[in-house]
Amino acid sequence: MPARRVDLAALLDAALLGRSGVEKRRSRFSEANAYWVDGHEFLHFHDDGAVDVRLTRACIRAHRAVLETDPAVVRRSASSDWVEYLVTKGTPEIAIRLATLAWEANRDTRSPSRRPPPRREGIVPKTRRPR
Repeated sequence: MPARRVDLAALLDAALLGRSGVEKRRSRFSEANAYWVDGHEFLHFHDDGAVDVRLTRACIRAHRAVLETDPAVVRRSASSDWVEYLVTKGTPEIAIRLATLAWEANRDTRSPSRRPPPRREGIVPKTRRPR
């Protein structure tokens, strides 16, 4: 594991794990660890040192001017919630700022009584509605 990635992982742990609702658990896209908030995966690492960050389309729209000028940020497609952050071309500070934006964009700010119940993926099979 490259030293820069280990440093970034430790920095992200320090910056994110104390925030409301953040959990660190396995990514739904790979065997790697990921950061989750309110049932949404919002950041995970790739083996090449890149970090995928789920900013949401609304957040990307709001910060488009800045994101488009940073060579370390790679947009996937116009309809994607995710951007890739190339750690080798960027700085840990920007990665932490993107992670914080992702946490803000993905957390459920509704009161606990208005939130939907947590999904129990893999435990209860999905049922089809009769037509």
